[in-house]
Amino acid sequence: MKRGEVVLTVLPFTDLSGQKRRPALVISPDTRPGDDVIVAFVTRYRGQPLLSTEVSVLDTDPDFGKTKLKLSSVIKADKLFTIHKNLILGKVAELIPRMMQNVDQALRLALGL
Repeated sequence: MKRGEVVLTVLPFTDLSGQKRRPALVISPDTRPGDDVIVAFVTRYRGQPLLSTEVSVLDTDPDFGKTKLKLSSVIKADKLFTIHKNLILGKVAELIPRMMQNVDQALRLALGL
């Protein structure tokens, strides 16, 4: 797993009532020791207003094709999970550095840094 990759994994609902196969953005550093990885929830963008802790990756962005995402998406920097690497089913996309800078800003806001 590499920071900036969008992976497919099984994530719990925030109320822990169940789980679902979802895309998630790897946000932990590549050098993180151990078998766990920190990810942020990724969802489809439907034109909704975004919070300051959310980052859109739109199919209208000239660099969208480089990501290999299929749909406009929202990275939710306020919905973070630590999961074991074995729960990652595969890589589906990767954000470019400019997009990761936006995610980093949203993470700072979400974590009060």
